[in-house]
Amino acid sequence: KSTSGTVDGEIRNLLWRTVPFILQNTDLFISKNMTLNTTMSIVGTCTLRGEGIELLLGSSGQLDVTSCSTLVLQDLRIADLEQNKIRCVTYDGTIWFRNCDLMLSSAYSFTMGSLVVDEDVAVRCGQSFVYTTSQVSYIYPKARLLFDYGTTFSYGADTDTRLAMSAS
Repeated sequence: KSTSGTVDGEIRNLLWRTVPFILQNTDLFISKNMTLNTTMSIVGTCTLRGEGIELLLGSSGQLDVTSCSTLVLQDLRIADLEQNKIRCVTYDGTIWFRNCDLMLSSAYSFTMGSLVVDEDVAVRCGQSFVYTTSQVSYIYPKARLLFDYGTTFSYGADTDTRLAMSAS
């Protein structure tokens, strides 16, 4: 079952609560800055889109991508990103950043699954982005993975071929 729409009403109320919930095959447009204070599990292919709005990951806010699932984060400013608040819970999940600013509040670890960088993705705020997944990840043509001055990119994958440039 697929769903699409603007985040308001029931979905907005869920985002403010602390009860975990599941998004399945959903395309959501987030129309206003908001705070996620719960765990949102992603099943299937889900897209969270904004037009430069801020998605703040509160103290309990987390996005968990489940097995064989993909989360596309598009045109968002993601604030208070740390530890692995946005993560794949299995090796076969994918997190796709498209035109996002990642505002790190402390070290962020990408430990499992695949990462896709599409368009401009900026890592900001002078913290560490720790990449240790064993799965292949991609930076697409004409895409840029940018790091603010003072930000550390730590690459700890088990082989040098795990971060690839795509020709398509």
